Amino acid sequence: MLMHDPDGRELDFSDHTMDLIHAATPYAVADDIRGLLAAAAPQLEEWTPTPQLPLSPRGFCFLRDEFVQSFVWEADPRYNAMIVAVESPSSRANFLVDALPYGEVVSSATVDDDGTLGCSKWEMLRSVGATLLFMQQRLAVIGHRMRPPRAVRRAVRRFQFENEWNIVTLRRNLRTENSEPDEGAPDWSHRWIVAGHWASYWCGERGDQHLEPRFLAPYVKGPPDKPLLVKSRAFATVR
Repeated sequence: MLMHDPDGRELDFSDHTMDLIHAATPYAVADDIRGLLAAAAPQLEEWTPTPQLPLSPRGFCFLRDEFVQSFVWEADPRYNAMIVAVESPSSRANFLVDALPYGEVVSSATVDDDGTLGCSKWEMLRSVGATLLFMQQRLAVIGHRMRPPRAVRRAVRRFQFENEWNIVTLRRNLRTENSEPDEGAPDWSHRWIVAGHWASYWCGERGDQHLEPRFLAPYVKGPPDKPLLVKSRAFATVR
């Protein structure tokens, strides 16, 4: 995924990172959606950068998950790629900088998985992709405030943001129960929890459509007047 200028020289975006951060729109991921992301990101098998994926051309996101402390992106039409700089929790202030060409799949098969900043590059880019995809979905809502949340202030103080902060939180009441049962619907004896999972959907305008992962959040299914059946999963190790 190395990018080169028109003269064939390898591009070095590391010197550009701090300037990019200062010009970026700041986002912070709230605790409620961070928990859902922690469950969803490991299930994401691949994602594809597109010009439409980021909510803003330049953005900084304070994530604080297992693999990513924060990341910054720039949708750069000059190189037909998304420039991403990722900071891991174990290597503060050191950023992995990469250029992800539009239309090229990012997956464990395409990313060098040797240790980078204390974790693998694929784990870091998977967290970045899952976060950007979440921010585009209805399950997330973005609020605005002039100052970052209290838990974020010390960590981002060195970046000296002056722009309004965007707080990414989980939308409430994504699904509502139908009070009137459909004719011909099964007479379920209980309610159950449908596990969260990724599914591919067609996105974009007519003539410029592409498949994009969408995470379907866990939800309760079944008649609202029936008891909730919660099944525990058992795992066995066989030698």
